[in-house]
Amino acid sequence: MPDAPLPVASLVPSSQYVDESIVDHYRHMLRTGLPFKPIWLDRDARTILEGHHRWTACKREGRETIWCRWFVVAVPFTPHVHKND
Repeated sequence: MPDAPLPVASLVPSSQYVDESIVDHYRHMLRTGLPFKPIWLDRDARTILEGHHRWTACKREGRETIWCRWFVVAVPFTPHVHKND
């Protein structure tokens, strides 16, 4: 799926921790019109996988949308092991 802008408020962070100096850096980039790469999302849950600082910066700057790249997150496969094997 190609990158697309999505509403900032519709996304779910997977982490609550952000480094404020990094958020400030991205806020400066937004104010001066400098681009940054899309954040990565779990396609089904709209959970942020990578890009919490960029998302936080957009949220604090009052941006309505942020560019996102979708990924399908597969559940790790764990083979069933029998005790007699």
